[in-house]
Amino acid sequence: MSAIVGVSKDATPQVKFVLPVSYKHDGDWIIATCDALDVVSQGKSQKEAHAAIVEAVSLFLETCYEMGTLGEVLRQLGFHQMQPQSSHSGESHEVIEVPMELVANVQNGRHKSYAAC
Repeated sequence: MSAIVGVSKDATPQVKFVLPVSYKHDGDWIIATCDALDVVSQGKSQKEAHAAIVEAVSLFLETCYEMGTLGEVLRQLGFHQMQPQSSHSGESHEVIEVPMELVANVQNGRHKSYAAC
């Protein structure tokens, strides 16, 4: 996993997480798994599964951030950079990008904190 921190054109801080995801067929479903965060989702097609896992990971990261636990959760998960790998078990792997936009809470003209949106 890697995280890219930047600022948008309107000066909104942004963080983009790059995470490995694997896909496998389970009956009529395609199961998408982000082992790095222990997040799983599914879809009837690869496209649906991809959209579902991006949304699930995004909600997970945003919730951790809003609760003030993101740093601790990432440390507990023992993050390190991973490269996509192919598997002999019929799974396919790719790397997904999960954008996370942060909005500043401004008080008295000063940034007090940031919230995911």
